[in-house]
Amino acid sequence: FMNIRRREIIGQKVPNTINIIFNDDSELLIAMQEALSGKDFSKEYFFEGFGEKFCLKVKIKPTTFEDGKNGATIIIKNMSGRLNAEKTLRESEKKFQKLLKK
Repeated sequence: FMNIRRREIIGQKVPNTINIIFNDDSELLIAMQEALSGKDFSKEYFFEGFGEKFCLKVKIKPTTFEDGKNGATIIIKNMSGRLNAEKTLRESEKKFQKLLKK
């Protein structure tokens, strides 16, 4: 999807992985630190590639591990389908409105 090989990510420290995927997004690094203090984070990121536009929703949630230590869970969801459906709906609504005006 993002033209990144598994071996580039597996076994890497979280800041390194964020830098690889999101091109040095310090906002995500700060959000990771804040998650360790109990704060949630959510943001949509937009990418272009393979002749298409993509939208990924990134959530970072505070987590407590089995040993009681604080951590963070990163959830990345591909929202591109929803985004494309909304765009198609808006275009259809515009066409419908033009038909009504005639």
